[in-house]
Order: sequence, then structure tokens, then C-alpha cells
Amino acid sequence: MCRKSGENIYGSYMIPDGATTDLSNDFWIIPPYKEKGQAFAADIAILDQFGNEHWIKNVEFPYH
Repeated sequence: MCRKSGENIYGSYMIPDGATTDLSNDFWIIPPYKEKGQAFAADIAILDQFGNEHWIKNVEFPYH
């Protein structure tokens, strides 16, 4: 989900050319990759509406 340009509303909105926005994601790892209380790190890619990949390196996923 991303924030609508110029507003504080989240949903599936187009991001205008040259603009940035906040992004929110949930990740479910099933079955759990680590023991409870441990975390692991991974690189993730976010795809924009044009199919471009935007990589975020070393994202930590805690297991609660």
C-alpha cells in the first residue's frame, strides 16, 4: 500500500513521475525460517507500476 500523493490516505494509488511516497508491506514467512526470538535479514525488491525493481538491502525480519 502506498500513500496517495499530497494526502494522508493509504491504498493502491499511482505514484506520479518523479515523486516519492511512503510504502507499507506485510511479509509472512511460512513455515518460520528461524526459531522464535531470532531474526534473519534479506534483500527485497519492490516493483513499481512500470515494472521497475527498487531494491532494499539487508532488511531485518524479526520473529516474535
